[in-house]
Amino acid sequence: MEASLQCFAVLVEDGVCNDRGAVPHEITAGEKIKCLLTRVGIPHDEVQAVFLNGKAANLDAVLHHRDRITLVPFVG
Repeated sequence: MEASLQCFAVLVEDGVCNDRGAVPHEITAGEKIKCLLTRVGIPHDEVQAVFLNGKAANLDAVLHHRDRITLVPFVG
């Protein structure tokens, strides 16, 4: 199974997450967004907003095949 990860500003990291399109990542059944972020090295405390398939979500949301996660960092 896989889910795609898109992010903006300081969260952008080549091969992990970018703002031009979503980067695909393998996920396991029942995996939560926070587990995916930990695995790819994105600190939870740098994420202000999470969207799952275009709808507001939280880090405890369970992922499914072909989900799209969008991360927005804190901006100052």
